[in-house]
Amino acid sequence: MPKSILYMFLLPVMAVAQAPVQGPQPAAGQAEAGSEGVATEWDVQKLTAGIAQQAREVASVLSAAKPEKWTELGAPEAYVRQLRSTQNEAAALIRSADLLARDPEKMTAALDTYFVMLDMEQLGGSLANGLRKYQSVAVGDRLAQELGATAAFRAKLREHITSLAAVREEEFQVMNQEAQRCRGMISRQSEPATGTRRMRNRGARP
Repeated sequence: MPKSILYMFLLPVMAVAQAPVQGPQPAAGQAEAGSEGVATEWDVQKLTAGIAQQAREVASVLSAAKPEKWTELGAPEAYVRQLRSTQNEAAALIRSADLLARDPEKMTAALDTYFVMLDMEQLGGSLANGLRKYQSVAVGDRLAQELGATAAFRAKLREHITSLAAVREEEFQVMNQEAQRCRGMISRQSEPATGTRRMRNRGARP
């Protein structure tokens, strides 16, 4: 399913407010919290650095794969494709985490990072089984271990997304209320002027 469709279905679910990502407080001079309830820029950059490093760990394990030997042992071609796809997702995760670090409150960057992590974990999980069967149990277990370590980062990222979504929803409600108030003021101001014109028109008649 395209990620854009997943965003549409999952964002309302994530909008349920949760506690923001917790972590060490920034030292003096470092970025303070942007919006109330959203993790600080320092916290998000710390989180994205951990995500990127974990993606590099996964990529390191994948570099030890020997797909040419898999085919000799009768491995399905699908495992070779999964290897390439997982490598691509690991590289994409590093790039996405870097973009999020530059703009911690950008919802699209946070969601993209989240779903790239999911894709990498799903592809890698299946690939780990192939590694165990056609190359080495140790290598397959190591890949599964590194993929499992991403779960903690993904949980923290989800907390950031839900907090960010809740704040954005509240901001939208305030803007909507203000727009309605302005429309009401404009409507009330136009009514007397309309009534005055009508009175003048009646007075001008012979």
